Amino acid sequence: MIKFLRATFAVIVATMTMLSSQANAQSFFTTVLNANEFLVQDKAYSSPNGRYSLIFQSTDGNLVVYKGTTFTSPNALWTAKISGKGGKFAVLQPDGNFVVYKNLNDPASAVWNSGTSGVPYPNSGVYARIGNDGSFEVRGWSGTFATPKDPTAGSGSCTVPQQYAVCVFPGSAAQFNSTVFACSIAEAMNTAIATGATYGACR
Repeated sequence: MIKFLRATFAVIVATMTMLSSQANAQSFFTTVLNANEFLVQDKAYSSPNGRYSLIFQSTDGNLVVYKGTTFTSPNALWTAKISGKGGKFAVLQPDGNFVVYKNLNDPASAVWNSGTSGVPYPNSGVYARIGNDGSFEVRGWSGTFATPKDPTAGSGSCTVPQQYAVCVFPGSAAQFNSTVFACSIAEAMNTAIATGATYGACR
């Protein structure tokens, strides 16, 4: 019976750990735009950790990634360098190009673009997103445009989960020690709770 319970728990933990790792990877980015969507001027599009924001400024038409919550020049991590060029519309086009225009109905009025238009990838979409490392990325049909990462941000993602001890069926005659793989103690605790275990070794 105990062998059966251990095998069942192992399957549950493996599933929970996989789902948790997928959620961790997805939460590293905030999707800013999908195809045919526009940036709202002066809206802060923030990374999941809230440390970085992309802003399309109405004051000068510039596209800027800021570090922190004070949106001033000293905190600019990246800029499209189009200040004063009259940018009023920023759109992720169906062709995969992210473009800032002065006039929406005039292709010749473009003042900046990501250079990512092209033939569509099979079974793939286009998007623009900002990450927990301060990078702003545009995935287009011809490739990906990406701004530099903040060198002080660290990886911000977990690529090698660690083992954490948990107690299965705590307080019962069938309790036993096991482990879960997680990217943090908090994640290990959540995985343990979700599977009916407790974080830490059995007592």
